[in-house]
Formats: sequence, structure tokens, C-alpha cells
Amino acid sequence: MFQDTKLFKMTQRLEAEGEKNPQTQYNWDDGSDHDGVTKIYVRGDREGIQFIKFGYVGTGQLIDESFHGFSNQGFTQMFEIDHFNGEYLVSVEGYHNRHVIQALQFKTNLKVHEIMGYENYDYNFKLALSGKKIIGFHGSAKSNLNCLGAYVTSITPTKMEAKGGKGGKEWNDGADYEALTKIHLRTTSKGIKSIQFDYVDKAGHPKVLVHGSSTAGGNTLEPVNKIKLYLNLVTKELIVW
Repeated sequence: MFQDTKLFKMTQRLEAEGEKNPQTQYNWDDGSDHDGVTKIYVRGDREGIQFIKFGYVGTGQLIDESFHGFSNQGFTQMFEIDHFNGEYLVSVEGYHNRHVIQALQFKTNLKVHEIMGYENYDYNFKLALSGKKIIGFHGSAKSNLNCLGAYVTSITPTKMEAKGGKGGKEWNDGADYEALTKIHLRTTSKGIKSIQFDYVDKAGHPKVLVHGSSTAGGNTLEPVNKIKLYLNLVTKELIVW
């Protein structure tokens, strides 16, 4: 299993949620020069989140943790992300009172952490972008965490070795698509005769690729529609439904 390094990283900045016009001297920015987030520490009390601390990873190495806010008495919780097994952060949800972040909840591609803090406030937010992972944070913190924003980037595709019999003509559709919309199968009593993938490219145009024998014979199965396709990095199993 290896990552396709031909795809370059495109980073986007998600604007900070919480206090809208914080004092500039309390702004902080961890940047986006990371491969991912590995650990998140949160301390808070009834007044809101006091501080947040992040651990990052870059080029396979742990990067020094960053601390933002003020430490006082209260609860402390830690959320760990197992990047060695392909886990990555996909979203942060939370609540604020327009001045201080009151609660945070972190979600990865494999699990969702319990809410850290108190969620009984009117203003909720979410830092996420479909098909992206979070690799960095920015915000503002004085005596509390006043606002929080993020940096997201495309999820690097992971190539898994082909399984099955030997022989045949090798093919590779690549990974540079926006979506996979349909899969068509043609079968015989001996197995799969051909497979067709309906893709949507980055420009939004349909692209159809067929692999296998195009000769007559066999049964065409109903196409699989509304594909949801993902890689379970724990079991190394490809799941389609």
C-alpha cells in the first residue's frame, strides 16, 4: 500500500468561528505545513474552553505541540488520532456565545469523540469541507479560546494491491476524479467478464472506462447507483454500497 505522490496538496483556509473581531494581538496561526493532527488537548470550565493544544505530524515525524489560551482549574480532555493506521481529522463541531468557545467535538474518518465542554448555547458551528481533512488550525485566545478556524486539504488517495488471479492486461484508471457514480458488471458462469466505471472528472465531465472482454455473452447486472466508496484503513477492505 502506498500513497500517490503525483497529486499535489491544495490547502484551503476555513474562517474562524466564535468572536468575530478579536483583538489582533491575541490571534494565533499554526499554519498548514503539516500532514495531519495527532493529538488535541482541551481544558475548560463553566466559562468556556480555557486552552487548546495541538500535536501535528509532518513527513512522518511528530512536530512540537502548540498551546493557545490560559490554563486554570477545570476539566482536561485529550483526543488522539492514530495517523499510523490512516486515521485523520475530518471535522470540528462546537458551540460559542459570540465571545468564547464553549464546547468542541472532533470527528475522524474512523470515530467521533464525545463533546468537550458545555453545549447549552445558541450558536453552533462546524469546521469541515467535504472530501477534505484538517491539517492545521488558527484562531484567537486571550484568557479563553475566543475563536477557532482550520486549514483543510485533499485526502491523498491510497493505492491497494490488486487481488485475484494472474494474467490478463493490467489497467489503472488513476485517482484524479471528483466522484465515482456507477459500476456496471457483466458476468458469466466463470466469473466477472467485464467491469465499467462511470466517473466524474475534476471539471465535472462524465468519463466512462471499461475493462475486460467486450465480446457477446454473459449477463449484465443492474448498475450500482449512488456509489459511496471508502477505504476502511483498519481492515484494509474496500467497501461499496
